[in-house]
Amino acid sequence: MGHLANRLLLLGVALAASLQSSAAAGEILRIAANGTGDYFSIADAYAAAAEGDTLLIIGAPLDTRVQVDGKAVDVVMTSALSHSLLQVSVRNLGAGKTVYIRGIHYGGLLAVEDCAGSVIIADSSFGFGWLLRNDSVAMVRTTIEGNGASSAGAPNDLATFHVNDTSVLVSQSELNGQVGEYGQCGSGICTTCCYDGGPGYNTLRVTGSSYMRVQASTIYGGPGGPVVGGLGFCPCSSGADGLSYSVDSGATLQLLETTTYSGTGSNGHATQLSGTARRVDTPVSADGGSSFQLLISGDPGDTAYLLAGGDLIFRPTYWSAGIIQVNGALGRRRLGSIPPGGVLSVPLTAPPVASGQVEPLLTQVVLLLANGEIRLAPAGIVQVRGAGVAAW
Repeated sequence: MGHLANRLLLLGVALAASLQSSAAAGEILRIAANGTGDYFSIADAYAAAAEGDTLLIIGAPLDTRVQVDGKAVDVVMTSALSHSLLQVSVRNLGAGKTVYIRGIHYGGLLAVEDCAGSVIIADSSFGFGWLLRNDSVAMVRTTIEGNGASSAGAPNDLATFHVNDTSVLVSQSELNGQVGEYGQCGSGICTTCCYDGGPGYNTLRVTGSSYMRVQASTIYGGPGGPVVGGLGFCPCSSGADGLSYSVDSGATLQLLETTTYSGTGSNGHATQLSGTARRVDTPVSADGGSSFQLLISGDPGDTAYLLAGGDLIFRPTYWSAGIIQVNGALGRRRLGSIPPGGVLSVPLTAPPVASGQVEPLLTQVVLLLANGEIRLAPAGIVQVRGAGVAAW
């Protein structure tokens, strides 16, 4: 792998002092039902949007669903807004396209289906969800709360989060199973009349030919339903926990720095990877021409390089272990070595952006180990704002 690392890191020309975006600038379409935005509803904004635009939810919209179908736009909810959405869905995304979902909280159902392009979900939370027949999905700093379960088309196979025929990375996230139905202790003239709590729901179900990696995360099996009510002695019991994960024989699940919790355990095989999960934390957005910080996590002594240009893809090869990454990068820049604390902070300069527009800046960090091997941190996106675009 040392030879491969050298080939990768020596490709292309040296980077300029500031980064260059490889994507076209898009317009900002602001959404709020109170009239402070450009549109009252998410559906109207999406209908009016062009490829590459950003739907920015700055106030509670009239509708409660984000439905991206074929047309690639980014959807961002401002950090100051706490508003529940019933559903976020991305479907039929063509190859070479990218959809970026960020800051959606209390998101209800997450559904990503039939996407050949890349879908990235960051800094969000959902009750439950499924990923069906997708080439390239990443979830970063995202929580599945366990407020629902679905068979995702497989009868009698309920789970809080289904992954079927999908390549996906989950990083710095938390997956929770739904709690089982509550039991009940007796009262009044029959204090021993009761019924047991129901079993907790399974959390993660990986099926088909899925390739999934979970790193720096936790997976909690759904807790068994507790027994409530009654006075004094109660002979009934809480339900059993659900499985933390279940993996079919044709699917691949890799766990790196990931802890699973369940009194019942798991079903099927997951590969436990050794080593440190490399990752990069970026700001949600930055002003064009301004400085921002990359926080790079790895093993002390790793040398970090930044790639620039290219498109996002999913590459499930042995040396990347299946992560969203930048393909066809135009150059590289040495950022420095990871210090003893394990986190390197690097200032970068965002490219200039036209007034009123936003450009997605792709970031990919390659870490060169002392033995010549390479590790890739999941690629990320910084939304670079032009003049007149408020921070979010």
